[in-house]
Amino acid sequence: MSSKDEKKTSSGKTPSRKTPSRKTPSRKTPSRKTPSRKTPSGKTSSGKKRPAAGEEELLALNKRSNRAARDDKGRVDAMTTVGRDMGEPKAAGESLQIFKQAVESASDAIGMSTKEGRHYFQNRRFSELFGDIGDNPRTNLYTDRAVGEEVFATIMDGRTWTGEVKMNSADGGILDIYLRAYSIKDEHGNVIGLVGIHTDMTEYKKTQRKLAEHQELLRSAFESIQDGI
Repeated sequence: MSSKDEKKTSSGKTPSRKTPSRKTPSRKTPSRKTPSRKTPSGKTSSGKKRPAAGEEELLALNKRSNRAARDDKGRVDAMTTVGRDMGEPKAAGESLQIFKQAVESASDAIGMSTKEGRHYFQNRRFSELFGDIGDNPRTNLYTDRAVGEEVFATIMDGRTWTGEVKMNSADGGILDIYLRAYSIKDEHGNVIGLVGIHTDMTEYKKTQRKLAEHQELLRSAFESIQDGI
């Protein structure tokens, strides 16, 4: 029997030889992290400039307000766009803020009333001098009620009242006030509000009185000297 016959199995088939598989060790490729790029402020990740404050609202409004009109076949034959101008309201708001700051920072006391004479606004200096006067300055602010009635009757009639008055202070004292009171009118000349500007003259008046007293003493002393000569 040949060597070939010896290698045959009982079934007459030559057994197959299995070649051991060799596993190639896998090589791990180190992952390279791409350094994150910081998006500068004011720009999107794509590098485009971000909309400024207020522009995002306008852009959104533009998207919502564009409307297409289509014909019976579904084709666009007209576009309708609705928008609003933000420039004028913004400018008006800024002007109002500047006006408010100017009134609050004024060294004079400023009070405002309705055309019927009901007090509704006072600036910081007004509060410092007079405190909370309620809604009826004619009776609560003026030391002499008759003067208050005269002032309000004048300005409610559309005229101006200017002069010195005495008013009740926040601490219960009496202040010497130089008052400029006038009415606010619309374009047709109708009275729509009342304004009073109050300058505190109390310390000035005290100084004037002391100066007058000093001058009187000097005059008396001079006359005594003259009589002795």
